Amino acid sequence: MVKTRALVIAAIMLSVLSYAAYTYYAEYESISRLEFEVIDARLPRIGTTSAELELQVLVNNPTGHSTPIFSMEYDVYLGDGRVASVSAQEIKVPAQSSSLQTRTVTIQYSEVAGSVIDAVTRAARGEEIEVTLNGTMNVRFLFAIIHASFPIHG
Repeated sequence: MVKTRALVIAAIMLSVLSYAAYTYYAEYESISRLEFEVIDARLPRIGTTSAELELQVLVNNPTGHSTPIFSMEYDVYLGDGRVASVSAQEIKVPAQSSSLQTRTVTIQYSEVAGSVIDAVTRAARGEEIEVTLNGTMNVRFLFAIIHASFPIHG
């Protein structure tokens, strides 16, 4: 009877550990393989002292596992100049799907480099401008026990 009880307890512990290891693997794979792409950037308002930049970032999860909930913090660049910092909370991307994140930021001309003002001027003329982002994604794995950060580039 004692041996049977010990075997049952050992089997339960092995099952729990196996489930935790698989969950961590699936969550880690889905987060580490996320793809970030700026799919649209427009200036819906261009004023004399500031402009609004509407940014659409596609977060693609190509894996067969849903991501755990994560947050993002990134800087937005027009050309070579940083124009804004953006944060997004409570994002979850299902397996083999995407999430479109839309953010609007205000660019104050007095706070940015000349290259940004040139980019806004080109955009006002209808020319294409390069918009990129760099930052960090923060996630908690394994039932929010393990915290990790990953770089974002798009």
